[in-house]
Amino acid sequence: MAAPRLAAPRDRSATAKADEAQLLLGRGEADKAEALAMGTLNACEDRCSAAVKARLWCLVGIAWSRRNEVDRAREAFTSAIEVDPGVKPDTAVAGDQAMATFYEARARRGQ
Repeated sequence: MAAPRLAAPRDRSATAKADEAQLLLGRGEADKAEALAMGTLNACEDRCSAAVKARLWCLVGIAWSRRNEVDRAREAFTSAIEVDPGVKPDTAVAGDQAMATFYEARARRGQ
C-alpha cells in the first residue's frame, strides 16, 4: 500500500483539487475550474499518477468546451488520453459538446 503513495505522493491533494474543480464546473464556474485544474497540473510535476493527471486534463477540456474553445478543449482531451488512454470525462459535468469533443480527440488518436 505504501508504494503507490511513494510513486505518486501528490495524488491525494491533487485529487482533492480535482474534486473542487469538478464542483466549480457543476456550479457553472468554468474559469475558476480551469485555473484550479491547470494550477494543480503544474504542481503535480512528476509526482501525480497518470489517472489523476488525465482527470485534471479532462476537467480543463470541459472548462474550455463550456467557453466554446473547441480547439483548446480537443487539445486538453488529447493530453488526457496521452497520459491515460483509458480516461473518460465525468458525464455528470461534461455535457454533450465536451463529450463530442472528447470522442473526436480519441478518434483522432485512433482509439
